[in-house]
Amino acid sequence: MAYFSERLKMLRNEKGLSQSSLGKEIDTPRTTISSWEYDNRPPDLFTAVKLANFFKVSLDYISGLSDSRNPEYSQKVTGNLLNAIDSDASLRESINKLLTSTEFKKLMMQVQDYPEEKIRKIIQVLKIIEEP
Repeated sequence: MAYFSERLKMLRNEKGLSQSSLGKEIDTPRTTISSWEYDNRPPDLFTAVKLANFFKVSLDYISGLSDSRNPEYSQKVTGNLLNAIDSDASLRESINKLLTSTEFKKLMMQVQDYPEEKIRKIIQVLKIIEEP
């Protein structure tokens, strides 16, 4: 799985931009871009969205949560997941606990092409595992 720092550097290189030229494009100092690429600190959410829009990729892609560059595709994946958990409050609570974990990111990479019903089954398994 790629991380923000890797994705940013890759996207910048694909466009043939130096850190300085990217900085001029998004009104950010070169040193700040360097710190993002060396994974010293991430950008704030507003800037991450600005970068995703500049490179015409989804926020999920630039952050490393998805390998799909297409924003519409990422929205479909997210929509399927939200539909699967919408009707069950306890499932929502369980998922909220997982959202910040590395394991959840890995899971999302695996299930990005799954239909809604398969995602529901995975969530049910997670719920069973989480029960005492």
